Amino acid sequence: MRLILWFILFHFGFEFWLFPNYFIDSNNPLDSFIPFLEFDKRDDMFDFRMLVLRLASAAAIVYGAREFMHSETSMDDVYSTFSDVSNDVFEWGQNKFLGISDPSQAI
Repeated sequence: MRLILWFILFHFGFEFWLFPNYFIDSNNPLDSFIPFLEFDKRDDMFDFRMLVLRLASAAAIVYGAREFMHSETSMDDVYSTFSDVSNDVFEWGQNKFLGISDPSQAI
């Protein structure tokens, strides 16, 4: 969620971080969650090269989303892939919990 919010607002020239110190290494774990959010205007907000980069990136995202949604089977492929992956992860966890190292030895 943090990266998605940052990426969207990056295209408008802003820095936005949810839990900006999330990966801080300190003695107090609560320091990772303070401050809750950080919102600033980027120094390069009006820089021509960054404006071109943000526009090109936004155009690539829109084009990619359009191409992905254009195919009728794209979402079906995503759903089936997610289903297969989640089933594999579940079976791996089940085998790990039961102590089965080789799935062919399952009862």
